Amino acid sequence: MALQLKDAFTARALGIAWNNYKQSLGLPPYLGRSFFGTNKKEGLDLKFIKGSKCLPVALKASNFDAQAPLRDGIGFSDIQNEMPFYRESYMVTEKEEQDYASYQDGNPTMAQQVLTEIMKNPLDLIYGAMVVPERMIWQLLAPADGVPKISVKIDGQTTYYIDYTTDNGVAYKTTHYFENTTVADKWSSSATATPIQDILDVQEQHQDNTGEVLTQFAMNSHTWK
Repeated sequence: MALQLKDAFTARALGIAWNNYKQSLGLPPYLGRSFFGTNKKEGLDLKFIKGSKCLPVALKASNFDAQAPLRDGIGFSDIQNEMPFYRESYMVTEKEEQDYASYQDGNPTMAQQVLTEIMKNPLDLIYGAMVVPERMIWQLLAPADGVPKISVKIDGQTTYYIDYTTDNGVAYKTTHYFENTTVADKWSSSATATPIQDILDVQEQHQDNTGEVLTQFAMNSHTWK
């Protein structure tokens, strides 16, 4: 007999289904996780999270309006001391429930197929949840302006930034950021640019500053082209 829906939607059942789902799709692990390890912290209080020089990470607004309207009623004074919390839900419709129930006793194979289809949506939520930390990781590993910070938009309203430096990244950029400012040196100028030499220069600079040798570089398809 097929599982009851209340038994199929437990944390353990969803975990098993997710592992099988990953194997069936052949989903590779996200690249960011391999570069940026995760260490789970309990709670949302920022005092548990340290940034540059072990100072607390600050959450600040992107504009000067501290009274931005937030539908959940969170005040600015609370937001600056808490991490954002991401949550979505999925509802099994009455039609899905009835289709599943109609096959449970008479046709277990069809019941399993219906259950598989019902389970795909919550599994997609898990997959979507994995995108959130990956996006944050690359905002820290490869910020466009060289300043490690994470942008957060709460309820589609004001964008806030979790800032991991105390000086807008000035000190961080001196040893962790390289930028070609001359047009002829930019990688988009294929006739004059020297990307391989730039990579070697960055590798040498990093080794001089930290004693570590960079052995891996990450580029997206846009940069490759």
